[in-house]
Parts: sequence; structure tokens; C-alpha cells
Amino acid sequence: MNQNPSPPRHFGEQVAARFTERGLTLRDVSDATGIPLTTLHRRLRSESMAFTLGELTRIAGLLGTTAGRIVTDYEGAA
Repeated sequence: MNQNPSPPRHFGEQVAARFTERGLTLRDVSDATGIPLTTLHRRLRSESMAFTLGELTRIAGLLGTTAGRIVTDYEGAA
């Protein structure tokens, strides 16, 4: 039986997985980045709603990485 989690299907899922790895809730991320909770939730759950560069940059800063690294990691997993 495969115990490895399946790779994220879309970019928002990959970003959400990074929050989970850090023990962050959506509220934590919203409060720290200034991205409204409803906007953050929509961006993470929808394949068609893309993060703005500003949003992704703030999230990356919170996670201690760069927006480019998040995108590169996602493309590498696809």
C-alpha cells in the first residue's frame, strides 16, 4: 500500500500543503499576510483563481522562501 500522499492536483493545493507542513491555519496566514480569509480560501481551493504576485510574495515571505521557489517546486512536482 502506498503511504505517500498524492501530489497536489493544482497550485493552490501545493501552497496549502506548505501551510500544513508549518502548522499554520488559513486564519494564521490571512492575519500574517493581510490577504482576506475568504480570498485566501478561494485561491487555495480553485484551479482557476490565481494568486496575484503580491499575494504569493507575502505568502512566500511567511514561509521563509520566495515566490519563485514555490512556483518552481510546483512545476517540478507536476
